[in-house]
Amino acid sequence: MNVVYHFRVRGNGAEAVHIAGIAGGFQQLGHRVRFVSPSGVDPIEVVRRSQSAATRPAGAAVRALHALADRAPQLAFECLEVGYNAIAIPRLLAVVRRLQPELIYERHAFFNVAGAVAAERTGTPLVVEVNELAGYERVRDQKLVALAKDAERYVFERARLIVTVSDFLTERVKAAVGGRVPVATIPNGVTRDWLAADTPEGDREILRRSLGLSDRRVVCFVGHLSHWHDFPRLLQTLKEVRAAVPNAVLLLVGEGRERAAILEQARELGLGDAVQLVGAVPHGQVRRYIEIADAAVIPHSNQYRSPIKMFEYMGAGKPVVAPGTPPIRSVIEHARDGLLFHPGGAGFSEALTAALSDPERARALGRAAREKIAQRYTWDAHARQILELAVPALRAPRARFSPEPQAAG
Repeated sequence: MNVVYHFRVRGNGAEAVHIAGIAGGFQQLGHRVRFVSPSGVDPIEVVRRSQSAATRPAGAAVRALHALADRAPQLAFECLEVGYNAIAIPRLLAVVRRLQPELIYERHAFFNVAGAVAAERTGTPLVVEVNELAGYERVRDQKLVALAKDAERYVFERARLIVTVSDFLTERVKAAVGGRVPVATIPNGVTRDWLAADTPEGDREILRRSLGLSDRRVVCFVGHLSHWHDFPRLLQTLKEVRAAVPNAVLLLVGEGRERAAILEQARELGLGDAVQLVGAVPHGQVRRYIEIADAAVIPHSNQYRSPIKMFEYMGAGKPVVAPGTPPIRSVIEHARDGLLFHPGGAGFSEALTAALSDPERARALGRAAREKIAQRYTWDAHARQILELAVPALRAPRARFSPEPQAAG
């Protein structure tokens, strides 16, 4: 099968991991994948190169586009997102008409209708992957919510299959399509290589010593240093934990705008060298830092996110301390393969203290977590499931949607 995979995200970071995971799974099953995106990157290649510390810098045009997106006021940014369709639709149409794929697979993005237009004009079946919906809590604010919802409805009505990363999203998409398009939950995961990539104990100790962590109980966080992750809560929790575990240290692997604020709050709380910031690390090197930790943490999530870091922590055999949101509870069984606290923060310090103060229990939680990921949450298994769901959906006639009734004038 030929698959054209369209995405609008940058194709690096967590998005690259997800895209490469699913697309790589398609390839392992013998299918051909062609990427179409504004940056022109191949996320599989991005992830592969990250196994080495040497990564190829983005081109000047791509860097300029990223800088514009980062600095533009929100309304201007959303207008750029809408305008992307003027470029994406003819580009995607040209690729689809040339390659004549059996399937267009599109990572849903706000205001993006390119996949739906290409599917309708060429008759190519469309599968849409949904990671978030307009109008719900997210890292970046939204202004044109009504327009984003109209675009979502247009896209969903033209899909043959919709997959989401959480049951929360699935239920809302089902309500939007009224049962006329199949919708399924397929959460995030890890590669088989991630599960197999154990660092030798001697190399782990070298890294711990280089960071001054040999005699410390290490809590690891991996991710962008943005306000979304609620670092004030995490740092306050660390201070509380250190009353019971004095040698507890927080290791932050990532970079972002909150770096200065984190350092300032750490100073105000008297945490001193108990907070260490590693900076940005290529994805292929991230696991080395997770492996030297005694526990891994997710300080904040929301009702619809399926955090990739959770699967990677668990796949590395670490006990995860996380808020008990529905998508996280659907993966972690409290006290069996992780420790959960109330999403509002209650019980956070108790859970983290428990993970750090009982090493044997922590190791048992980590082993159970790794086993669960290996059995249920790998990208190749997810890709196979998507195609198994897609094949009958592709053969079925496309659902017809009636126009919404107009209000009486």
